[in-house]
Amino acid sequence: MWRVLSQPALAAALREKGLARAAQFSWERTARETIAVYERVLAKQGR
Repeated sequence: MWRVLSQPALAAALREKGLARAAQFSWERTARETIAVYERVLAKQGR
């Protein structure tokens, strides 16, 4: 924590990486992935 507070460049880099990572997630993507899991489970039950 101290390193981030005392090193503005590190804080900025971590912030940018965090924002880029957060941009990978959305409710739409979560819904698609959840549906895919349900479909795989249902397909296994149908065997």
